[in-house]
Amino acid sequence: SVGDTVVWRWDAPAFVRGLGYRVFSVSSPSGTDYDGIAFSSGDTQTAKGFFTYRFTSPGVYYYSSGYIDSGRQRTLQGVVTVLPLEEHTVELQLFVTGIKASMNMGNVNSSASGNLGCMQNASRFFTFTSCASPVVLQITPDHGTTHDIIRINGSGFSSSNYANEVKVGDHPCSIINSTSTEINCQLMPDSGAPVGIPLPVTVRVNNLGSAILSMPKEMNRRFVVLPVVDSIFPSVGSTTGYTRLYISGSGLSY
Repeated sequence: SVGDTVVWRWDAPAFVRGLGYRVFSVSSPSGTDYDGIAFSSGDTQTAKGFFTYRFTSPGVYYYSSGYIDSGRQRTLQGVVTVLPLEEHTVELQLFVTGIKASMNMGNVNSSASGNLGCMQNASRFFTFTSCASPVVLQITPDHGTTHDIIRINGSGFSSSNYANEVKVGDHPCSIINSTSTEINCQLMPDSGAPVGIPLPVTVRVNNLGSAILSMPKEMNRRFVVLPVVDSIFPSVGSTTGYTRLYISGSGLSY
């Protein structure tokens, strides 16, 4: 279903030499070339490894290993069918030390949190609905320094900054402002985010859970932090050298 993660693992037999594996999406059941749309484990083949991908849109996804042998004779093909999440309602029950609590609630309609406009009834039933599911449609830019603002477009966000949580990898992205369809945030200079690595961007909305990143390309769900120099001191020094320069900025550690 939408939101599920698939893991591919491979381990070439020790007695067979020259085998290398990878996995990528293709446009047809027999395709052996990356379609450039969905997922890819990279261009390098390995004898042993794994790859994970989270499917965020319903559909049929064909995949291939490409040619796994030097003679270009053998490939591995497969398909993943992703079903849409179905809306459904369940009855809530509360038990205290084995005793079922009675339900004494009214039928007043109210709006769900997060500015989604979903209507809910104060009753013993709970509804799983796409109306209450945050979705990310675009993250821009896909790379930048701690001076750059990361803009996240989608739906189901909160207009209250404190109710949204954005992380780049494991590092918090400070919320500047937000609406129900856009979040702007910025990494702090001392965030410690590693440089040059495509870090996954995650969004969580208070009481609504993690947002689904609907972009099919894995790299469109990530952000690469770049180093930046803010100042250099002093600007002059002896012609014989040995002047110590102090360089400050962010992303300078290694």
